[in-house]
Amino acid sequence: MKFKVRGIDTFASTGGRPFDKNKPLIIFVHGSGLSHMVWVLQTRYFAFRGYSVLAVDLPGHGLSSGESLKTIEEMGNWVGDVIGAVGCKEASLVGHSQGCLVTMECVAQHPKKKNF
Repeated sequence: MKFKVRGIDTFASTGGRPFDKNKPLIIFVHGSGLSHMVWVLQTRYFAFRGYSVLAVDLPGHGLSSGESLKTIEEMGNWVGDVIGAVGCKEASLVGHSQGCLVTMECVAQHPKKKNF
């Protein structure tokens, strides 16, 4: 699925199912230098069990355009923007390696968001 975040073309895998903003959302964040591909099995599992999933490619990674973000703070803020960009108000976040730091930073920056 392609969409815009801050005017930049962004790619996210949906686990083989259409994205539905009315279903519970899980956002998967990859580690440094990786892409959505690290989440293939996990996204498929949850997508076929009633969740909307987005395994996002951070800017400058995988199939997303733009320059790579330089700090964990920038990445955490960007993940928060993804939620709004796809028309959702809440999401569960899952991270791998550096993606764990990014998801924790996102939660710290958005303490009032539900379901983090």
